[in-house]
Amino acid sequence: MATVTSDSQTDGYESEYLEFDLAEVDDDDLKAADQLIGMLGQEQTYVKECDDYFYGRHKTPYTPTESSSEYKALADRAITNMVPLIISNIAQLLYVEGYIPSKSKELGQNSKSFDEDWNRNRMQIRQRQLIRGALRYGVAYSVQYKDDEDKPAVRLVSPSKMMAGFADPANDERPAFALERIGTRKTTEKYILWRHDGTYRDLSRTEVKGRDGKTRWVWNKPGDPTESGLPHCAVIRHTYDLDIDGRYVGEIRPIVTLQDRLNQTVMDRLLVQTYGSFKIRYATGIAIDSEEDRIRMSKSRMLIGEIADAKFGSLPETPLDGFIKSVGVDQETISAISSIPPHYLTGELNNLGAEAIAEARAAMEAKAKEIKDALAEGIKMIMRDLAYLRGDMEDAEDYGASVVWHDAQNRSLSQVADALGKLATMLKVPVQELWSKIPGVTRGDVRRWTKALEKNQMAAMAFEAEEGMNEEIERDDPNAVESDDEAPTRSSGRVDQSSSGTRAPTT
Repeated sequence: MATVTSDSQTDGYESEYLEFDLAEVDDDDLKAADQLIGMLGQEQTYVKECDDYFYGRHKTPYTPTESSSEYKALADRAITNMVPLIISNIAQLLYVEGYIPSKSKELGQNSKSFDEDWNRNRMQIRQRQLIRGALRYGVAYSVQYKDDEDKPAVRLVSPSKMMAGFADPANDERPAFALERIGTRKTTEKYILWRHDGTYRDLSRTEVKGRDGKTRWVWNKPGDPTESGLPHCAVIRHTYDLDIDGRYVGEIRPIVTLQDRLNQTVMDRLLVQTYGSFKIRYATGIAIDSEEDRIRMSKSRMLIGEIADAKFGSLPETPLDGFIKSVGVDQETISAISSIPPHYLTGELNNLGAEAIAEARAAMEAKAKEIKDALAEGIKMIMRDLAYLRGDMEDAEDYGASVVWHDAQNRSLSQVADALGKLATMLKVPVQELWSKIPGVTRGDVRRWTKALEKNQMAAMAFEAEEGMNEEIERDDPNAVESDDEAPTRSSGRVDQSSSGTRAPTT
């Protein structure tokens, strides 16, 4: 008996496995939908926390119960959100610019599914939503199907609206079922159930009140199964940090506590800056009850009290240096946990040479490489689905294809040219294979250059062939290729040697 479970995140790390019998589900899709709705509801706690911290809706720093409005205003201003910066810096290194089949007929030639279906679905820009969603939540979903025009289509779905159920969350490539919430009203909810056989059904349920006075959800009559065009579940789960138990976590959850710590440090600095960063002057031993009992400033700028017991003094200001340094320490801790270079968060580039900057970026680029390798599997699955939907069975079964990622490393063109030149001359690597390594050069540029090179080579071969033919004709009949201007003088009855070095006969 097979069971379907979900990698639902109850607190960002733990999975809550809910089971249902796969044999029964085939006869009753509503039972599967009930289970997946429960999983989707549990997932929302984790999703909401990630959204709150991404958009700056953090937990405010500690404030006393009876604090003033000014104190609460400082707590709101203390939010120093590093989360979007972390997501953006990693996402900027992740951009798919090509998909090369394993049996590519031309150098750097993308598959038809990439050049046509991928681009027609605007995935050049929409892939940012997919990648950033996976970074933010640890998971994102895509659905492949035939649209109303009978063409391959790709739709991206957030984990706030979709839940996938797996028989084995850690090892299964495709979910057995996936439920997508497409609309919610006060008493009505609408869903799409994506099934393991490639079909999907429209579902809806209504909240009703029973005779006992309690409300419950009741399913309406399900829609008939509709073909997606694929032989398997059309939903793909995209994740890059899936562990052996089928759990995932994005970039936000590990730094939530550190982000709260940074906000508290900034709050402490604002309090000192507002209330204690300046000298506080005081006067004791006096009670001003009338105009005569007053303190006045003399011409020498001294406070003069007319009361005998009056004493004056001042309290020193609290230095801010320690608080400012504490903010930097918290930012560096976030940098270490997220593998983002410290100067990306602090903005300080003092005394950093090229080698130091490269070393600081090494951890982030290594992390980006690991994310690329994981997300590439989901991209390949999308491309195989698109190929299947367009009827290209060869690409649909191509498991050796490769995803081409944009090279975002920070290197000067002169350094790259020198390195590539050494590869070509010292290691004899064909220069055409190195063109794609040049910063800023796209796969389209490589294809154009390749065609231009082939055209030039064909022209050179045609010229050499024509020259060889002329030489052959000249050897057989020297006069056949001579023009009137170039004809040798025959007054002596002898001609010059031919280009092949053979002396022509005399007349």
